[in-house]
Amino acid sequence: LAASPDVCEKAFAASQGNPLFFLWALRVLAVTPERDVDFTHNLEDYFGSVLGIASNNEDSEPIQRILSVLVAAGTPIDLPTLVAATSSTRLDILRSLDAIKDLVVVSDGKLSLMHKLILDYLSDPANFMALAQESIRAAHRALASIALAPATSYPAGMAAYHLLASDALDDLVTSIDAPGV
Repeated sequence: LAASPDVCEKAFAASQGNPLFFLWALRVLAVTPERDVDFTHNLEDYFGSVLGIASNNEDSEPIQRILSVLVAAGTPIDLPTLVAATSSTRLDILRSLDAIKDLVVVSDGKLSLMHKLILDYLSDPANFMALAQESIRAAHRALASIALAPATSYPAGMAAYHLLASDALDDLVTSIDAPGV
């Protein structure tokens, strides 16, 4: 990420030395150098502001599904898995990801939340912008189905975890004998 020395100084000052905030501030300021990036509050305030912008986006429902799947996965997943788990098209996913680009990172062709603190924030019902628990359980069910499907890139061994997390205990018992579970 290329930035001028002035932008770097402004980002560092706003982040108060926090590397997570610094990276976000740098990304934001690289696009809009005049933007106010005051992070003197706390992580929850920042996550809430980013998620508030995303939830007011016209594509907020797909964004919620994407975030739910990324929270449920807990580890990086590839785009085809995200497309299947959200029942969306690749184009819809890519459009929606633009609204949450400050929360998602792509590495080695896989997507994940940028930091574990984001996952914790999104899955904690006490937070204002947290995801609905039913939405996360639905994402776990979708990922379990993908894991149990033949010829998938998502590990079959994750099916039991996702079935348990989705409270699908009958399906978990049934799937115990499935290969790779």
